[in-house]
Amino acid sequence: MAQVVLRPSLRPTSGYPPHLLPGGDPRIEEEWREAAAAFDRGGAGVGRLDEKGRFRFASDGFATLLGAPLSEILGSDWLRLVVPEARGALLASRRSMILKGKAEVALRALRQDGTAFDADLLLVRARETEPRFSGHFLFLREAARRRQKTAVRKRPARDRLTNLPDREGFLDRVRAELDRQTPFAVLLVNLDRFRTVHLGLGHAAGDALLRAVARRLETCGRLGDPLAHLGGDEFALLLEGVRSFEPAAAFAERIQRELRPPVLLDGQRIYPNACIGIALGPGAAARPDDLLREAASALRGAKARGSGQIGRFDEGLRASVAAQARLETDLGKALERREFRLEYQPVVSLATGAIVGCEALIRWSHPERGLVPPSDFIPIAEETGAIDEIGAWTLREACGQARAWERDGLPRLSVAVNLSPVQIRCGGLAALVASTLAESGLPADQLRLELTEGAATDDSEETVGALRDLERMGVAVAIDDFGTGYSSLARLRRLPIAGLKIDRSFVRGSADDPQDAAIVRALLRLARQLALEVVAEGVETEEQLRFLAARRCDAIQGYFFSPPLPPEAFARLLREGRRLPARPARARRSPAA
Repeated sequence: MAQVVLRPSLRPTSGYPPHLLPGGDPRIEEEWREAAAAFDRGGAGVGRLDEKGRFRFASDGFATLLGAPLSEILGSDWLRLVVPEARGALLASRRSMILKGKAEVALRALRQDGTAFDADLLLVRARETEPRFSGHFLFLREAARRRQKTAVRKRPARDRLTNLPDREGFLDRVRAELDRQTPFAVLLVNLDRFRTVHLGLGHAAGDALLRAVARRLETCGRLGDPLAHLGGDEFALLLEGVRSFEPAAAFAERIQRELRPPVLLDGQRIYPNACIGIALGPGAAARPDDLLREAASALRGAKARGSGQIGRFDEGLRASVAAQARLETDLGKALERREFRLEYQPVVSLATGAIVGCEALIRWSHPERGLVPPSDFIPIAEETGAIDEIGAWTLREACGQARAWERDGLPRLSVAVNLSPVQIRCGGLAALVASTLAESGLPADQLRLELTEGAATDDSEETVGALRDLERMGVAVAIDDFGTGYSSLARLRRLPIAGLKIDRSFVRGSADDPQDAAIVRALLRLARQLALEVVAEGVETEEQLRFLAARRCDAIQGYFFSPPLPPEAFARLLREGRRLPARPARARRSPAA
């Protein structure tokens, strides 16, 4: 942990540094000192955090567990307590604690020397000095060795589906290789398009494919090198004696060749393929989880390049991962620090030229990095689970703002809010929307939820059920970025969709590129056949506007009319009654986004 300069009020005066808060009750402070002493004697420790997650108090036992002096703990960020991959669970437990008053979590904690240990953590909300949330107490205890051994004995040695070693068994083998300090490589194998098979042919077919892949991996593996099924469509191999990426990449190519022959599932030929991420050990990795995380980062890079790719974890990727870890930590605090804001881009009717709605677009103003693009932080939020809280905040803000404009006498309009597929899969979306509409007073028909076309390809009962719940409430759902994914006519008919938004990449070339123009015409015809409203996004020129108007597009959105605006500037547009001109002025180009 970084050295922290103590404020005078936080310097230790006797056995324990007091958790002094303005106006604190001395009797309560003395009770907590006594409690801290009791926990220290029992081999545990106590810390007090402020509302920003910084230590205001720590007992001697707490410092002993972390192997750090009290002077370095006070004022430091509590997320440094745990290994990076456990920070999402820590933040989730804090959210649960704020709602319920307390939360318990088991995780891997970090000592100052970088070693990790299994720990039990209890969080208790601090209520004694202020009625609002002002921080919490944290009780830390190292998990008993006896309990760890029992857990090892109870966990299954092999995965039931594939009969391969499970994740824990694989990590044990990686741990042994790290202890030996001999060179090796970890290969993480992830099947391409497995979700399509799983959804299209059913669970049984998906399981059959995983078993077939497991057998092929066993065939191409080297004798003695461990192979494991980590869960889902992910497998891992450990190659002993590998010192560089070249032989590991050659082996990865061999795996891909072995996987390619077709597998017959329900009378259909399925051609398996996989992306593979490679990490070399021991390297800088101190723990098995670290090495697996490095391989996972390489795998993500491979999948981003397309199907059947191989990725390597090198120093450049290490720096990128470290930066992403810092961004993940900062993202967990962004809501508390009020670093998010919404801007609103007008949606304009081509029939009347008037503003009929807007899209709410989230912005993150980072105190050091400046404006962080949504494409950088939304995927992190989805991975860590922070998207639930961010999505709920966005929905509340947008609905409240639309209702506030109407109360101020401005024209009635709809507001569109982007929806993450994670929010649909987690459940409770309809309840969140219903409570938000009731709280804001916004009518349901003025809210429009937009999900990407990729999310719309998931026509599972869970997704269809969630969207139908919204439809029954009167909330419209539209597909964003339409034309870039794999939606079929059958899927569109199955989903309760009210509209489409044509992706800007097609709109950009619609006036001068024959292929883009043909795609836009086809999308508009499809929408008319399905009685769907169409918005074209990214409209920047008069030529694009005329092309869309001539083909009866319903509405447009883009820099030609207006960039996204803060709430006050958007309200001025409404007061001025701004409309599309009969003969639009010269186009304005948007900045790269």
